[in-house]
Amino acid sequence: MEGIVGRFLSFEKMMAGSIIKIAYYILLVFVILGGIVSSFTALMNGQIGLFLMTIVGTLLGILFVRIICEMYIVIFRISDNLTALRKMKEEGK
Repeated sequence: MEGIVGRFLSFEKMMAGSIIKIAYYILLVFVILGGIVSSFTALMNGQIGLFLMTIVGTLLGILFVRIICEMYIVIFRISDNLTALRKMKEEGK
């Protein structure tokens, strides 16, 4: 099988890295939008302390999403590297 469908069905190349990058941007948008909505809600209610907490929470959320996505990418890169090592070992025999 050739083409996109063939690569998709063969599992020779992992797609998770690309999907994780897309998921990162989607999650980033949700975190930022959630932070903006929460901040405006806090300001409208006159809660300055809550407003500051939402700013800090949004920044921590952005950092958390980045760290989680990087961890998944590292896991899949380890898998790719192990696959390459296995191929090199098999070719060396």
